[in-house]
Amino acid sequence: MNQNIDSLIDKAINETASQDELLKLEEHLLSDSLVREHYLHAVNMHAALRRQFSSRPESLPAEQPVHSPLGKYAALAMVVATAACLMLIAGAFLIVPRTRQMPAVIAETVGAYGETGVAYASGEWVGSGPMTISRGLVRLDFSSGARVAVEGPAQLELVDEMRLVLHRGVVTATVPESASGFVIDTDSAHVVDLGTAFGVSVNDSGLTDVCVFEGEVEVSAPPTVGNATPVSYTHLTLPTTPYV
Repeated sequence: MNQNIDSLIDKAINETASQDELLKLEEHLLSDSLVREHYLHAVNMHAALRRQFSSRPESLPAEQPVHSPLGKYAALAMVVATAACLMLIAGAFLIVPRTRQMPAVIAETVGAYGETGVAYASGEWVGSGPMTISRGLVRLDFSSGARVAVEGPAQLELVDEMRLVLHRGVVTATVPESASGFVIDTDSAHVVDLGTAFGVSVNDSGLTDVCVFEGEVEVSAPPTVGNATPVSYTHLTLPTTPYV
């Protein structure tokens, strides 16, 4: 990976990048799938480290979980959020009444637009129901703690804080212990998280690919499906590279 790209990613994650540098990084993310893979790996590691430090304030964790990139299936990337934005999102989860609480909030976007051409914005709440991403990248933070990155074009449906249905497109999910059991359904697969990081894609022909980066998932056919489209399942064992 180009050292200039590494430097931009490092600055973005550590919130030291200038506006011009962030715009330059966004251009690379939108145009280069290898950069998106590299960035997804870096952001997932950074998020894992933050979760570990938050849960163990008095000592450093012995091990840090590392989530591998999506590889050959599809590349997803997420733009770095500022600390203030993350605090705002966390606070919003606390103050929204349960009767009005929506399953997820849009935490990050990279050139993401909906079906009508309206751009998605960070901080938008997403209610239960269908969601279309015509292009770009979106990261959804579910109130259960699951984080799901979606690459457009994609069509999905949010059911609740523990389940979504993917009709077309590519998603990757990073699921903490608090959200174990998170479900991604497709027309031909019922994918249940068992504490892991994994990706699911559905192409235009309806073929479902499931790729596990870390941990395990349980894959089965939906009970209501008769002659389902075959499901491709891959468990990746990739070397982990520390990213600081």
